[in-house]
Amino acid sequence: LAAEVLPTRFRLGVTGSGGAVVAKRCGGAAAHEVFAAITFARACHPAAATLLDLGGQDAKLVRFEPTARARPVVVMNDRCAAVTGVTLDRCLARLGLSPTDARESPFDPAAVHALSARCGVFAETDLVNLARRGVPVRSLVASLFDAVVRSNLHALARGLTPRAPVLLLGGPHAHFPALVAAWAWHLEALWRARG
Repeated sequence: LAAEVLPTRFRLGVTGSGGAVVAKRCGGAAAHEVFAAITFARACHPAAATLLDLGGQDAKLVRFEPTARARPVVVMNDRCAAVTGVTLDRCLARLGLSPTDARESPFDPAAVHALSARCGVFAETDLVNLARRGVPVRSLVASLFDAVVRSNLHALARGLTPRAPVLLLGGPHAHFPALVAAWAWHLEALWRARG
């Protein structure tokens, strides 16, 4: 947030794996990451009906219910780092790509190859095999982002339909436009299929 939009007085909350240590040093309070994401979404994006947060080692989906008093539905995958930022980093490194290279790569659903992202090791193995078969790098990157989205929809949505508008949070969404495009493509297809 820009300094001009911050109130004169505010409480500092720190989240993440080192949140408690940093908060203590800064005179702030440790905040659970889901609580922090919900608070941010409600304050800065009140129209958001679904929040999808993809971090370095976990992912979460929050579906805000239409009635103000209803508690949001929260699903978090924090037991496995598959289909998170660390998987993207490992797979891109294995392909010899920097994040900057991947950032320039577009998402083309027609160029996607089947890729398992249930596990980071499976995704890495599938990518290497596709690369050895001569699949172009752009297709490999598109396939990786496609697999991340499909896997997260399966693991997080669990039959729920994410409602629009969807707010995408987390570093991978901020750095990879093709990942955002993959979400848009899959969500639109899901919404068409489910009416």
